[in-house]
Amino acid sequence: MYYSRFLAASGSVKQIFGYIRTFYKAEFKGSYGLFILLFGLLLLYLNYFHPDTKKLHSTLRWKDTAVLYYFCLYTGVFALAAMGQRFFYPKKQWAFLKDHRFWLVAAFGILVWSCRNSLIYYYTYYIAQDLPQVTAREQTIFRDLFALLKFTLGFVPLFIFWWFKDRKEQPLYGMYKGSLDLRPYLIMLAVMVPVIAIASQDAGFLRKYPRSQVMRAIELFNPEHAGYILSYETLYILDFYVIELFFRGFMILAFVKLGGPKVILPVAVFYCVLHFGKPFGEALSSLFGGTLLGIITYYSRSIWGGIIVHMGIALAMELCAYITLYYLS
Repeated sequence: MYYSRFLAASGSVKQIFGYIRTFYKAEFKGSYGLFILLFGLLLLYLNYFHPDTKKLHSTLRWKDTAVLYYFCLYTGVFALAAMGQRFFYPKKQWAFLKDHRFWLVAAFGILVWSCRNSLIYYYTYYIAQDLPQVTAREQTIFRDLFALLKFTLGFVPLFIFWWFKDRKEQPLYGMYKGSLDLRPYLIMLAVMVPVIAIASQDAGFLRKYPRSQVMRAIELFNPEHAGYILSYETLYILDFYVIELFFRGFMILAFVKLGGPKVILPVAVFYCVLHFGKPFGEALSSLFGGTLLGIITYYSRSIWGGIIVHMGIALAMELCAYITLYYLS
């Protein structure tokens, strides 16, 4: 029985490698891949290391114009990555870049995500400043409502767009398991846990995780606050479903007839920029992870593998951070 399970899992891994091989042979061009890599590294350098720009993303100046800031940032990054194909592919392969529908769908998606992400600025500078003065229960209620609002702003517009445009052609962007076997993703997750456990010993990691540290009125290891932490963590992990639905679902599968697999690498750069403000290693790995999950989603038409990996990694990072802080305290 165990041998048959091993063969089944091996076959699933081969399926994933088959997706990658198909993309590499049919769509990938080394010169464009190098362009995307260098572009991504340049963006990371400017955000994390360049003295004049590394504080730009988190500066107070955007607290009143966050939507505009995010929209310009995401549009510029996505457009430059997509337009770069004009220099590396034959004209007929980038003809979709002249289709106004491609840019309208992209603009809609970027606007949705810009509105969603701008909430953190408004919350930080107009609400959270007063939260340390309230009780742990009140702060949890504020945080939970904020998380639900983020979820709603991310999910509802995509659902409405799908309902009116793509409902008759595909399930809600990637919400279809099909022939995709989920066991390889569980194996990936199991491999990642020891790496995360090691990373959790780093002081930089512990400044960011667990994310519940943002609730200043909450004591992490106070049994009376366990329910508040559980509520926060549940909604935090659930938020990764919306991230997968947007970046691997909408931003890949809404473009099946508008660029097809040619959007995978531009979306990966967009996804990398989303990680600005997080540890550098996490942002760098998101460029490669976003590419891999984008390829799998495009050919499998399913985001369930990405949901498992993304939620699982997020949960592992939280748990490892709690364990490390518990033994340090």
